[in-house]
Amino acid sequence: MYFYLTIHLCVLLSIFFELGSQNVKKYVLWFWVLFFTCIGGFRWNVGDDWDQYYYYFENCSLFHIFDTIRYGEDFLEPGFVFLQSISKLILKEYYIYNIVLTFFYQFTIVRIIKRYSPKYPILMYAFIMTVTGTASYGAVRAGLAAAIMYWAYPYIEKRDLKKFLLVVFIGTSIHVLSLVMLPFYWIGKFKFNYLTATILYFVVAFGSVYFRNYLLQVPMFLGGNIAYKAELYANGQTIGFTGSTSYGWFLYYFLFMLFIYMRQYSKNEYFYNTLLMLFFVLRAIMMTFSEGMGDLTRLSAGLGPVFPVLMLFTFTKLMESKKGFLVISAIALYVAVNVYNFGKIGAGYYFENSYVPYKTIFDYNSLGKPMWY
Repeated sequence: MYFYLTIHLCVLLSIFFELGSQNVKKYVLWFWVLFFTCIGGFRWNVGDDWDQYYYYFENCSLFHIFDTIRYGEDFLEPGFVFLQSISKLILKEYYIYNIVLTFFYQFTIVRIIKRYSPKYPILMYAFIMTVTGTASYGAVRAGLAAAIMYWAYPYIEKRDLKKFLLVVFIGTSIHVLSLVMLPFYWIGKFKFNYLTATILYFVVAFGSVYFRNYLLQVPMFLGGNIAYKAELYANGQTIGFTGSTSYGWFLYYFLFMLFIYMRQYSKNEYFYNTLLMLFFVLRAIMMTFSEGMGDLTRLSAGLGPVFPVLMLFTFTKLMESKKGFLVISAIALYVAVNVYNFGKIGAGYYFENSYVPYKTIFDYNSLGKPMWY
């Protein structure tokens, strides 16, 4: 555990490089990109479902793109099977594949930062890495699909429907949960006000226990593969969350209200309204499913950029005011949210079994064969 906490503490401490020049910020940012690429790429027998994904890499075939079975009944998405098959042919080694995937994940984060927080790149990077926690150490199927969905945000902002649909299609071919993103291209027409946001937020917060009991009964009526997947995710905790707290409810409610207030400073209200809706959906998913249904929190995987974009937009505007109280408030808010999320790093179900101790490809000879041999 201390290995991971030390890394994230160092990432947080690197925010002091924001006081340096743009070149310094760029070098620090790319240092962390390369660092996490190595950490995630050279890991061996570390991470969620390691044996399962190693098996896919070694055994997926281009001749079975549409009929590869998972868990006895569930078909793997064809895009994922194609990726595994072609990666095995070209890259040969699983750790090289992991290096490429982890770098893609990190590069995607940099792309989001350059677009939405060019003034404070290290602050946004540290925030993203703290919020996403251990997801940063290896992009498995859901993580890869999430990274692909990050590329959809600029197309929502620019109202480029064709490119947005293309990104959603690619993400869905890797993991079907990417379809969650589809309706949000049009959701910016809905404008939250304080009253509506408050009512909806606390209805979800206090009703989340009942939602968990009844929400999943709907797909069960459909039967087939949809019902099977719903049951599988409902009973799974492999993604690893420990549940919401009342403190967390009120912290994120305060942030929600603050983000709504900051809308007046946005130059693209439609896109900002989209981010607000996505933030609400993100919190609703976490409040409803993080306790007892950890796998269903994967529904929020593609929503990763929402909180950091809103947070750094708010931080930037408060800092630009140059008013002492607002500047201090911006810094205090950033620190408080990071400290809250830092305390949740590695607190998920099965984290220690999956990630501790950290091992690398250089330990290969002492680790033995995968379970499926």
